This record gives sequence, C-alpha cells and structure tokens, in this order.
Amino acid sequence: MLKRIEIIFCIFVFLIAGVAMAGGGDAVFGNPTLETDESATNLFLPNEDNIVTAMGTTNLSLSAISVTTDSSYSSSYNGYKVKDNNMSTKWCSTNATQSHWLVLDLGASKEIGGFTLKNAGAAGESADYNTREYSIHTSNSISGPWAQVLQYNNSGKLNITTHTLGAPVSARYVKLYVGIPSFIDNYARIYEFCVWNYTSEGGNLNVPFMTQMEYNPLTYGTDGRNNCGPASVAMVLAAYGKKDVADNFQFIHKLRYLMTGFPDSPNFADQSRHMVNFPSTPTTTDSYYSADYNGTKTSDANVYTKWCSTGLSPNHWLIYDFGTPVPVTNWTVYHASCGYEMQGYNTKEFTIFLGNSTGNWPKSTYVNNFAQAASSSFSYNIYDAYEAPMYRYFKLSITNPGIDYYARIPEIDVWTGNNYTTFDQMKAALSAYGVGYADVGGIDDVKNKVINQRKPVIVYLNDEYFMPGYGASHHFLVVTGFSSDGLYVYVNDPLRYVTATYSYQTFVTAYYNQGLAVGNGL
Repeated sequence: MLKRIEIIFCIFVFLIAGVAMAGGGDAVFGNPTLETDESATNLFLPNEDNIVTAMGTTNLSLSAISVTTDSSYSSSYNGYKVKDNNMSTKWCSTNATQSHWLVLDLGASKEIGGFTLKNAGAAGESADYNTREYSIHTSNSISGPWAQVLQYNNSGKLNITTHTLGAPVSARYVKLYVGIPSFIDNYARIYEFCVWNYTSEGGNLNVPFMTQMEYNPLTYGTDGRNNCGPASVAMVLAAYGKKDVADNFQFIHKLRYLMTGFPDSPNFADQSRHMVNFPSTPTTTDSYYSADYNGTKTSDANVYTKWCSTGLSPNHWLIYDFGTPVPVTNWTVYHASCGYEMQGYNTKEFTIFLGNSTGNWPKSTYVNNFAQAASSSFSYNIYDAYEAPMYRYFKLSITNPGIDYYARIPEIDVWTGNNYTTFDQMKAALSAYGVGYADVGGIDDVKNKVINQRKPVIVYLNDEYFMPGYGASHHFLVVTGFSSDGLYVYVNDPLRYVTATYSYQTFVTAYYNQGLAVGNGL
C-alpha cells in the first residue's frame, strides 16, 4: 500500500517589490533561549561515523576584520551589518543584478562548524523577501580557489536557516553567494550571517531539522504527539543517511504511514490512529478531466497529482467505498494550493457525507472555505474507534470549486482512532529502515546516550511545564546535545519549528522519563 502525504499550509501573498526596511528581533519563548527558528540541510551524507558534533556556539563573524560585497543599497546597508549582532540593521544590495555576494575575512584560518543566515522575515519583514537560493564557499585566499561547502534552496521561505557541517572546515575567508535573493525582486537582504566555530565538546549532534508542519498544515491541533512523532523519527533517520524520499513532506508522511497505517485486516484492537482510504480504495466521481486526473489521485501519496473534474458545472462529487463499515473519527481535504497551484483554485464550499449506502447519508458536515485555506479538517471528537459510528461510504460534494467550475483536490485523508503516535509505532518505522534503537529512562540515561554514545534521543515532554501558555499538552522532540557546563540542552523541536538551546532545568522538569535512543550498536 502506498503512503499518503500532507503538505504545509501555503498562502500566496502578492506584494509590491522594493527595499523594505523593518526592525525586529529573535523570538524567545519563556525560559528557553532559542538559537534559531529554522534549520536546513547541508551537502554531506550523514551516517553512523559523522553524526558527531561539529557546530559550536562562538560566532566567528563578530570578530571578522573586514566585509566586502558586490554592492550595497547605501552606506546604511553595507556588508558590515551582517556581523553587528543587531536585528534592526541589514546588508541590502542593489537590484542591478539577480546574484550577489558577500565575503567575510576572519583574520586568520579558523575551524568552522556551521552557519546561520538570518533573513528579512526574522526581523519582521515579509517572508517574500527571504533569500531564496544561496551557497557558501570557503578559501584561505581572497582570490581563491573557493571550495563550496553547501548550497540551499529556501523554497519554504524560512526566516532563519542553520547548517551544521559534518566535519570542520579550516578557512580564513567565507563567501555567501546569493543566487536568487528573494521571491519577488533582486535585492539581497541579510540581517545576520553567523559563522560558527567547530567544537568537539558539548555542542550538537548533526541531526537535520524538519518541522511537523511539513507533515500537516492545519490539523496538528494542540497535542504534539499527533505529528511531532513522525517528524522526530524523520530527523534521526535523515541523520543516518536513511532519508529515501527527497521531499520532506513525502518522507514524513511515509513514516507516518509506517507508524499508523491501517492494517490489512483491521480489528481496531489497536486504538492508535489509522488511515482509512488508500490508493486501492474504490473511488468514483461525477467526472474527471482525463484519466490522469481521476479520483484515485486523492489517495495516491502524492500531492503533485490530483483529481480534477470537468468544468461544465460547479457541482461535483467523489465517493470512497471502504468495502465494509469502518469507524471514521476525522478527515482532512487538501485543496489546490497544497499542490503548489494558485490559491484561487482552492475549493470554497463543500459538504462531507458519511453513510452505509450511496442513497442514504445520515452524517453530513458543511464547510465554508471562502478564505480559500489550503486544507480543511474536521474531527467528530471521537477518539476511541469503538465509540465511533461505522460507515462504509465517504462522499465529498463540492458546490463551489473556486474561481472556475473545475474541482481540484490533490489529497484527502480519512482517519479512525486516536490522534497521536506512540514509541512502539516509532520503533516499527525505525525497524523498517534497519536502524537500531533502545528505550531510554531518566535524564542521566538520556545524557549517557547523547554525550557518551553519540546517539540522538527522541523524548516525550509535558508542555504544561516545558512551554506554559503555548497551547500544547505534550510533544516529542529530538535531543541532540548538552552544553559542556551542564546548563543547556540542545534539541530539534518540530512543534515549535526550531533548533534550540533550552534550559536544562526546564527540560528536566518537563521530561516524562520516556525516550528512545536511535542508532546501531545500542
């Protein structure tokens, strides 16, 4: 059975191009001190040998003796602004060309462990001004030769991107090459460009960051167990070179399927969440544009395909036949912009019907999506499959497709059971990829696995203590390191969309003494 995918919420924002000038600062939530709010992936292929720490906490850019650039909008926006530790200033280039560059002279050859780029959105500007594509190069001579150490496509419009190198790089000069400076114009806008030192003590294990929002755009709710589990497993598998799907959306959902996929012979004894509809589910529609756009595309694990109706009428329908009555607890309908089409194609009005014959629909839910959100979700507030009414048929009835008469639906999720995942389900996914694991108990066990055995640990936290007022109850995250002074814990947190440094005491208070170390040899 193929896997399904849920995609990040997409909104198309149309802005007038220009040089926006806005202040702002880094976000801080309560006690924890956040290092960044996003992260990215570097070029090297991780494995068991190079998951060791590389990136320290000393920003070498601050002591750089000079900064040169291809251009500056004015003297108030010169290159030195990227190293002034001030989020109210920025380097802004001219717009004469699309590509731009900036070079830091560190004064002497230094061991480099990673980089952080703080884009316009980190200071409160529109995310459309964030750097779209860039690469970083190093050299021991200003005239070269230059060695490329990473390249990155910021298609997600992340405000801050952090890259941890798999091994230290020794260099005096660091060049930031901006290939595509933004999503709407040719101005490069960089608030801070941090070059981090290399360290072999404390620091972080090299675990690529992914956010749970890359799994589910709207319906993750307030319980982080729902999607933080698959995102946490995705991160540790990527750290060991097991990421076999290029797109993060697809990869996280593939793991979600391994963790909560509906069994071939369901008995509902396992009350964890399961999907109900699959590519093999018999699907009928009122019409389709061509065979390439038939109704089965809504459950084929691919948001880049879709059911598209004809455009003869605004009224369209799609019906799943599950073959036998199943307990339906909630569903999500994904609209056109989840497949990267324009927002105007998103469905405006529809109704979901449930029944045991195609002529009788006792359960109906009307949805007004005039705001044209990327996805629409609904829960019947039944989290025990034994209590849920049993229905064989699921019907999507569209009465207002959007700006024209074509229905465009990339994916539909129909679920039964609880709204969260478990450590046992994580183990099943890890086993499917041939990666070892070991149960972890108290905080000393976590520290031993991370510091001494150099294994990332997925942990389960009580958010009433960890981040009070944030609106969550519990969630999973990945512990990647501890500071050498014992005051901080380094984590990849998919719920808050950050790689972060948290207070050790706050972490210990919130930790449920349940964890899973990941890696072979455990």
